[in-house]
Amino acid sequence: MLIRSIIRGSLILACLNILCFFNDDSNFMIMEIAQAIAEEHRGEFTITAAQRTLGKESFYKQTDGSHVILKGHVYLQNIHGKPTETVNIGSELTLDQRHHPQTYNLIISKGQYKKTLDIKFAKGKAFYKSEENRKTKTGALELSANSVVLENNQFHHYTTLIERYRFDQGGLQRFDVFVPSQLLKTFVELTLSKTIGEKRKKEVTYSISVNFGDLVSLIIDLDSNKKITKIEIPLQEVVVTQAERSSEVAFNQYSSKGHRVVDQPITISVPQGKITGSLSIPIHCHNSLPAIVLVSGSGIQSKDGPLGLYRQIGFHLSELGFAVLRFDDSGAGETRLEDQGIFTTEIVAVRAAIEYVRSRPEVDSGKIILLGHSAGGIIASHIVVHDKELQALVLLAMPAIPLFELLNEQMSKIKEKEARKLFKRQIATTKKHLDSPKSVIETGHSTIRVSELRKYFYENPQEILSMVKIPVLVVQGDNDEKVPKKHAYRLKDGLLSGHSKNSFRIFKGLNHFFFKSVESSHEVDQGAMSFVGHWITNSLSIDVCQKEVSHGK
Repeated sequence: MLIRSIIRGSLILACLNILCFFNDDSNFMIMEIAQAIAEEHRGEFTITAAQRTLGKESFYKQTDGSHVILKGHVYLQNIHGKPTETVNIGSELTLDQRHHPQTYNLIISKGQYKKTLDIKFAKGKAFYKSEENRKTKTGALELSANSVVLENNQFHHYTTLIERYRFDQGGLQRFDVFVPSQLLKTFVELTLSKTIGEKRKKEVTYSISVNFGDLVSLIIDLDSNKKITKIEIPLQEVVVTQAERSSEVAFNQYSSKGHRVVDQPITISVPQGKITGSLSIPIHCHNSLPAIVLVSGSGIQSKDGPLGLYRQIGFHLSELGFAVLRFDDSGAGETRLEDQGIFTTEIVAVRAAIEYVRSRPEVDSGKIILLGHSAGGIIASHIVVHDKELQALVLLAMPAIPLFELLNEQMSKIKEKEARKLFKRQIATTKKHLDSPKSVIETGHSTIRVSELRKYFYENPQEILSMVKIPVLVVQGDNDEKVPKKHAYRLKDGLLSGHSKNSFRIFKGLNHFFFKSVESSHEVDQGAMSFVGHWITNSLSIDVCQKEVSHGK
């Protein structure tokens, strides 16, 4: 799902990722939980959205032998740019020993507005009573006894989902889900992958893909004790992380089969703010290195990317002898840039990253390559048209049609009825903004510059690519469901009339993230990355890392 959360007031995805706030105007607000301090039975999260702190969520879990009680309280403020506007959301969920829901209570208050919801689960039904602004509604829903309750803005509910997963069995497991505030029944599919840490530590960590219907919604990372450490919504790039440790080392070393690599955190200061990221460099090289600047796909991406995609790409290419810079988008990590509109803000960030690598002593400033993934390929193409000193352009899974057309193409493939309905509604909201006669739209908590929005959604990638005069490589997986391989073939047709060193490659069995499948261990295919590295060196006739001669042992 190639979608960017650019309209802060309307998330262009069914609100099944739970990390959203449903307001009176039926708009969805994306919320990042940027800080988490978790104890075994208690936890607290700091909630931010659109680079602003909105409030906190506190919760605790109590087990008395026969029941499990989960209580959570969310306090939000500054929701629509109004510091005095506050929202309180409280919930209490009771489960039996097998983690089947027994009772549920929800209270939402915002000024004069108040909503309460009381549910009792019995005999395969959920008997509910809701009161909203003094209007009462009652009813019953057929519901599986095994349904997992996942409420909006109640992040701690994911702990019960994780506890239901059978780690000994692994693989794909499906669970029925109930979202009480929407009286919505759906399902999720969980897929486990396991990561082994350094051998001397023998630490095992886990990652679980959570799919709502046909939509890949989020990834939950767990520590060795199976406690949640991070959540990512790859296609919307909402990230939920624990608080960063101040003792974090400045350099992380990585190596597998190629050059040994050092990953260095960096900060770039620009008039619009600051950009944080990482520069991975092969060590023990005595020559100046060619450098690759990685341009992320749609969404508010961290420097590591969805499922660690960009971190892996960076490390693999650095092993081949390249310096690779990847950076946090504005709103991710510590990157904070003045909002000049979705398109211009990204252009500013990429140009700043290019200038930064040019200034590095390890880098050959005349050998800079841009690599764009997905929608990031469109941004990268724009940059190389105007920056005549860039040497090559690599496009991984870039769409060949305007992004708004792609949204409709993707919607047609969604089979789950409710998800399709919500997705369609959000596309309609986006179209309304795109067709607005206004130059600026104030949503109450953010500003939408309509010209920027149109440029992002209506730009034709093939027209932009036709203006690129440097070598271009198009790489695609034939199992990509987000940007099908037919897009790569369309791009190929345009490449034939371009630079003589333009190239094209489809890799069998790889998806949008260049993994073998979503059920895999989320490892980028090394063959694809090796092909990219070798194409660059051959096309530009450049020497990569030349190891220093050792005179010691």
